[in-house]
Amino acid sequence: MASTDFEKALEDLYAAFAVARPRHIDGCPCCVDKRNVDVLLSKPLRKLTAEDLHGYASGVFLTVGALGDYFYLLPRLLELSAVGPRWTLDPQIVVGRLRHAEWEYWSDVRRGAIVSFLDAWFDQALALAASDEGGFGPGGLIADLLCGVAMAKLDIAPYLERLRAQGAVVTDLYWRFGDLAVEGRGPTGFWEDAPDGWARLMAFMNEPEVFDIVARVSGIFPRKAEGS
Repeated sequence: MASTDFEKALEDLYAAFAVARPRHIDGCPCCVDKRNVDVLLSKPLRKLTAEDLHGYASGVFLTVGALGDYFYLLPRLLELSAVGPRWTLDPQIVVGRLRHAEWEYWSDVRRGAIVSFLDAWFDQALALAASDEGGFGPGGLIADLLCGVAMAKLDIAPYLERLRAQGAVVTDLYWRFGDLAVEGRGPTGFWEDAPDGWARLMAFMNEPEVFDIVARVSGIFPRKAEGS
């Protein structure tokens, strides 16, 4: 169930991006039909499903779409990425695509609505992580969301700070990234588009406090980088 803070941030997001439905969505002629564009213009915005938006989300600013239709669809994209199946609208794709939109140049109202929504989404994701909803491990959604936020060129340090009280989430994230941090490995996967965020995450993974959390929660003492 969505929290009150999440619901308010969501409604503020819709208000900030309340633009008219576009008359058409441009794109590569050979790709537009594959992106399911017609249904995006024929159904009410809040009736669009994750499946409806999947093709657009993966291709926007690459083979289909422009800023006008992106503004119209963005609240629904973010909402369904937050509450829908992760494999349909992955946060790494949906949130990460903000960087292609150069959202740092948008109005204060729109940028503020995005940040507030991401904050509320992260807090809700942390609350859900305790129950391991979805079966991806308590850090699964958190890892994807952190990556998306980093790809959008936001500092993930404040989000990492919120993790410290969530021992199970920190521990799960350590088993995902700890060895990479100890070995000083470079970013992998979507993180390759967020090198600054990766550096932040690796530094967090190598903190003594994180080692202590992992040992306390799992009973296993993690490897440490030389000199730690």
